[in-house]
Amino acid sequence: MKKPMILMVEDDEQFRPFLRKTLEMLDFDCMSCASGTAAVSAFQRSSDELAAVVMDVQLPGMLGNQAAREMHEHNPAIPIILISGVAEERILKDAPYDFFLKKPFTIDQLAESIKLVTNA
Repeated sequence: MKKPMILMVEDDEQFRPFLRKTLEMLDFDCMSCASGTAAVSAFQRSSDELAAVVMDVQLPGMLGNQAAREMHEHNPAIPIILISGVAEERILKDAPYDFFLKKPFTIDQLAESIKLVTNA
């Protein structure tokens, strides 16, 4: 049986491998990107394979809220979980997202948020 695919978008080079391993430990396949621009391209190519997106808000090139808007326009059925160490109201209010996780978060919180948005 094929594992559900998560598009993980995180620019922090130290946190990205940890997040990827965590998602794989939770039994997801993981596609990762380090920028909003790369994430939108990956989403447009692969949205029919995705169970959800887990994306940082502060990204180089294109903020997570803008990337979320472009992803939502392309395929609004894919749930988006935004993550950030700084919850900026002005950024979050403009973004279409299904769940917000404030860093630092636990593995259980991540697992629960994915379960909630994917109805798994």
